[in-house]
Amino acid sequence: MLVETGGRRSISIDSGPRGARLQTCLRHAEKRQRSRRRDLVFPSEKLTTPLSLDDVWRRHIFPKLEKIELEWATFQVLRKTNASLSKKAGVDPKVASDQRGHGVGVSMEVYTNSDLEQKRAALKKLEAAVFQKLQPSSPAAVNAA
Repeated sequence: MLVETGGRRSISIDSGPRGARLQTCLRHAEKRQRSRRRDLVFPSEKLTTPLSLDDVWRRHIFPKLEKIELEWATFQVLRKTNASLSKKAGVDPKVASDQRGHGVGVSMEVYTNSDLEQKRAALKKLEAAVFQKLQPSSPAAVNAA
C-alpha cells in the first residue's frame, strides 16, 4: 500500500496491523501539523508560517525609527533603553525582566545602565554615610577616643 506523505514522496506501508497503526499515526500527525498552522498566535501575512522577528523589524519598527531619525538604533539599544528607563521609573526588577524575557541577573547586569543623575545620587548617599561615621555623634564619644 502506498501512502502520500503530504509532500513529494510516497512511502510503502504493509497492509498488516502495523501498517494500519502507522497510517493512523501519520493521519494524526498531519492533522496536528495543519491545526498548528491555523493556531499561530502571531502568523505571518501568509497565515501559514510564524511571524519572523526580522520581518517585524524591517516592515514595522525600522520605518518608524527612520521617521524620528533613530535608524541607527538596534533591537539591543531599544532593550537597554527599556531596562534603564524601567529601573529609573521604579518598576519592579522581576516584572521588567519578565517583560524582556530574561532573568533578573541578566536584566540588571547586561541591559540596565544607570544615568549620570542616578550615579550622582548614589555618590551623595555614600558621602553622607562616610561623613556621618567620621563625625562624632556626641561629646562623650570624642573624649573616649
